Amino acid sequence: MPEEISIVGIDDISLSRLTRPKLTTVANPTGAAGRAAVDMLLQHGDDRRTTAQVTLQTELVIRDSTGPAPTGKPHTVKE
Repeated sequence: MPEEISIVGIDDISLSRLTRPKLTTVANPTGAAGRAAVDMLLQHGDDRRTTAQVTLQTELVIRDSTGPAPTGKPHTVKE
């Protein structure tokens, strides 16, 4: 399959390591996201109009469901 199409999932759930081929995925720091949400709630209390932003680091976990990028002329879709 990776020779024809690449598939990427999200959240790096344990099932992504068990599928065949193993699924390439984006790992999200769910624990850090939860802590940041609680911190913002505690910091802002009843004022729900905050514009606070948090940036969390994600990671692309490359496994077997992605192949190399195609070489040569890019493909175009005609309508």
